[in-house]
Amino acid sequence: MLWLLFAVAGTCLAATQSDRWRAVVSIGPVQVYAQDTDSGFDRVRASVTVCTDLETVADYTADASTLMDWVAYAQAVELLEADANHTLYYLKTAAPWPMRSRDMIYQLTPRFDDQGRLHIRMDGVPDALPVRADAVRMDSVEGDWLFTADGGEVTVQLTLHMNPGRVPRFMANGRIARTVGMTLQALGEKFPCSTALSIPDQPAAGKP
Repeated sequence: MLWLLFAVAGTCLAATQSDRWRAVVSIGPVQVYAQDTDSGFDRVRASVTVCTDLETVADYTADASTLMDWVAYAQAVELLEADANHTLYYLKTAAPWPMRSRDMIYQLTPRFDDQGRLHIRMDGVPDALPVRADAVRMDSVEGDWLFTADGGEVTVQLTLHMNPGRVPRFMANGRIARTVGMTLQALGEKFPCSTALSIPDQPAAGKP
């Protein structure tokens, strides 16, 4: 029975470790956190506070014509579909040399929770367009934008997990973390506050 107790303890410890969020990089005022996944590619999360109203910042982040201005490493953006319930985009991003650019097709689906916060769910739809010769299609993308309004400020949190294909895990994880950090930094600079940009206090490790 002793071996069974050790096995159970080991399983619980592994689950705790895999659920834990760890700080990985700071981009200006934005602290990026990462969480292990079974794919080997990190799930990353970061947030920034902007000084505007919720509708303005939500509309801005959904506007395909402005995405090239603030989404890090973006090379091409196309709005494929849009209605009241969802929006479908094509996005091509630069990759470090000597890797080829990556592209993805993703759907955004908005909903409000019972606290009045806006969630925008991100899901990859890789087969919505044929694969293009100038980029590697990412077939696994999922994430969530969370907008929390408080007076004249909105805290914008982005959680993102993607599989960029056959690339070194450490290189891809670093790139994804920087992409999220730089993207939120640029969003904060678009809607600056009168004081320095800040992110909300982070809870204890494991619950970013």
